[in-house]
Amino acid sequence: MELKEITPYLAYELRGFDIESEGYRDIETVVGIQIVGSKFIIVTDKDEINPETFQLILRPLSDLIKPCLEGGKFPLIELAKMTNDYIIWGTVVSHDKNSSFSVHSIDMKNELWYGWNSFSEISNGNRLVGLKQLDLFQKLFEWHFDVFGLILKGEAIDINTISK
Repeated sequence: MELKEITPYLAYELRGFDIESEGYRDIETVVGIQIVGSKFIIVTDKDEINPETFQLILRPLSDLIKPCLEGGKFPLIELAKMTNDYIIWGTVVSHDKNSSFSVHSIDMKNELWYGWNSFSEISNGNRLVGLKQLDLFQKLFEWHFDVFGLILKGEAIDINTISK
């Protein structure tokens, strides 16, 4: 795991496991990063941990189209509301084996599309790229979505696989 892959989540109570801890694996909350030369150490509420032995707890991008937020809200629809006043509720669609997703307004004239690590808005047939990108990604980090593919690399754990 690289420093740039963990820092965007730090403001949002990032949690994970130390995979080398003995016995019961406690969920730990990341409280900071300690930079030592060209390397870094993850500082949790319980210990200081080598990033090579710490697995973050993140949501896969496929959860964008599932009611996984507080109150049963769909993340992609909540993101769409941030970019377009016309999308209050709509149809959520998965494309390309869960690598891209879109949400449409009820009248099908407006759409927010996410794929290949960028958002674009389609309004009345015109694709608009770059609208509120930073705000949208900040929400993905806040909701602990795996923007960097860390689950597939084995550096994060899918939150849906953790027993409660």
